[in-house]
Amino acid sequence: MVTLKKTFFIILSIISSSALIIYTLYSLTDIPNTNNNFKRDIIQPPATLLHSAPKNKNIQSICGITDQYLYFQNTDLKTLTITQKNIENQYTKELKVNPKEILDRTFEVKIDSPYIYIYVDSKPIIFSYSLINDSLLSSFHPPALFTRGVGINGNKFFIRGFDTLLKSRDQIFMASDSINSFSKKEKNISERMDDGGIATDGELLYDTKNGLLIYTSFYSNRILCMDTSINIKYKGKTIDQTNTFQAQSGELKYKTGKTTIQTNSSPSRLINLASVLNNGKLYILSLLKADNQTEKEFNRNDILDVYETITGKYKYSIKIPFYKRQKILYFDIKDNFLVAVYREYIVTYRLPIPNH
Repeated sequence: MVTLKKTFFIILSIISSSALIIYTLYSLTDIPNTNNNFKRDIIQPPATLLHSAPKNKNIQSICGITDQYLYFQNTDLKTLTITQKNIENQYTKELKVNPKEILDRTFEVKIDSPYIYIYVDSKPIIFSYSLINDSLLSSFHPPALFTRGVGINGNKFFIRGFDTLLKSRDQIFMASDSINSFSKKEKNISERMDDGGIATDGELLYDTKNGLLIYTSFYSNRILCMDTSINIKYKGKTIDQTNTFQAQSGELKYKTGKTTIQTNSSPSRLINLASVLNNGKLYILSLLKADNQTEKEFNRNDILDVYETITGKYKYSIKIPFYKRQKILYFDIKDNFLVAVYREYIVTYRLPIPNH
């Protein structure tokens, strides 16, 4: 018998595996773009290359930047790779998580100095550690299986996950406090598609400067801004005109045919690959060509669209030339310093400062 929790777990696994496939295909192919009915204000000069190095095959993604170091999540699920900001003196750090079997599940590591957060979405459990002395600060079980999470001050957590009380198979936003065992659910913020959260999938971020939660969509131009009580501040849009979700789901029979789950039923069109918050600004790695960009320019550069977090207003765009014909897969920003993970390289850049 397949329980509701099992069904959600299968959906969660599909979302995780779909993301890996999308990243792989994106890195290897050109994305067709026609007239998308928007224009960009691309500032000059482009981002300036600072350092580069071949990527260790064990490195999967960037999980944080501090004043001195870069932190990368590894594919072995048990260690981090740490380097200086010039990508030199690499060494491996073991993740001190107990029990070890948890590391065989899908999880994500994020560094938000002075904290290390480990999000084990399928358990579900969230660990927070001190980056200074490796001590465990909290081991918290969220109220639901989740696909996106973000932590604040080592003990307060926000997730996008499954609520078994919903009549539809959707994900919603929830807030939890590991100290007071407090939990709160959103009220009518998330769009209901009854597809396990596939079409509305995206990234959940926290703006430390303004104390705001931001959720960006992978498959549409949606931007949601919430306060830390899960109240909506505004519903915004990116500069493109993708108002409908560019992902479709369908039902899949599981094992005996008595239980159905949701999965991608057609190729999805990724609109925004990744998003990062830094100093009150939202940086979105967009995959759409603006009408004032030539095909040649678009097919040789990554583009970061920059928005003001507190209002959602578009500010400008930054051009980052492909590195050895490779596209950015993951990135993070601290001040005007950007680190990018490519298929075969790690590269750091200095971002331009706009005159306006």
